[in-house]
Amino acid sequence: MNHNPFISAYAFEKRFGLPRLRLTIEKAELAYAMYEPETIDWCKCIVETVCKHILKENNPDYVDDGKTDLAPLMKEALKAVDVPDPKIRSGITSIAYGIAETRNKDSVAGHGKAGDKPLISKTEIQIFASVCDNVVMVLLAHLDKKPPDIRHTTVVFDQLESLLRLGEYNRITDSSVEVTYDQDEGLLFIDGKELRPSEILYHFDRETYAARIQQAKESAADSTEDRADAIKQKIESLVYDLLLEHWYDDYNPNHFEYEDPEVWIDSFKENLEKGELTAFGSVHREMRVDVSSDEYQTKSGADEIVVHLYWMIDEENPDDFEVDSDELILEEIDWV
Repeated sequence: MNHNPFISAYAFEKRFGLPRLRLTIEKAELAYAMYEPETIDWCKCIVETVCKHILKENNPDYVDDGKTDLAPLMKEALKAVDVPDPKIRSGITSIAYGIAETRNKDSVAGHGKAGDKPLISKTEIQIFASVCDNVVMVLLAHLDKKPPDIRHTTVVFDQLESLLRLGEYNRITDSSVEVTYDQDEGLLFIDGKELRPSEILYHFDRETYAARIQQAKESAADSTEDRADAIKQKIESLVYDLLLEHWYDDYNPNHFEYEDPEVWIDSFKENLEKGELTAFGSVHREMRVDVSSDEYQTKSGADEIVVHLYWMIDEENPDDFEVDSDELILEEIDWV
């Protein structure tokens, strides 16, 4: 049975939950299965990613500048996992230097080479992958000897529970902490620490989170549409009353009658902070002059209107609002 040279890399990825590293390992496996030359590129990337994450695990403030070569990177990673023997550290650092040099010399993906340069052999690919696997295995073995700092570690929860044998302690914690839930605010409190259910789903069940967000968007859209219809109807009613009350105040001819105006509100803009609303729409009116005569005239027309009003919103029932009728102003735009 052929040895899988990526077992240690997969173990490292599983411990820390690193999707980028998993993708790199999968690419390396596919290339290695066909003994493709780019296997060495992917293997070097695996070793680099492992070293960088070890440095981040050891120091939360670590920032990858993308410029450090593999050999000095390996040297720092070996220190971070507390490899005690300087000769071992020096030897593995030299191996890292060899990995980088081999990749630079024989790569087909990283640097352009002369077209007639021989490709790296199957045996060389096998040796290269095995060397990288052993380097990762050494780092992982020494990492096991150094308990992670619970306050800062990036080890995934179930791996941390197994690694530090925290199962019983976690059960005690689960049963002893105070958990409260504020239904109105949608907040969860554990020992006074505020947690948002949406954030919990985001971190632990991304599929459910995505489904919930889609449901929330659809619900919000329906609610917004219903509220818009309610506001439009209320404004139309207010404008209608205003027109009946004031429209014909300055109309002098005797003997006239009119049809009730028709009001349409097409759109509106809200300023929630100031409690202001501007509505845009139109109104159709019709009147008959000299109705006592056989030759009465019918006049009709339409106005484009803008309505400015102020209202008060009930915080508990935002769809219910009261309009300050003294502040309602009807502005005629033009006569058609």
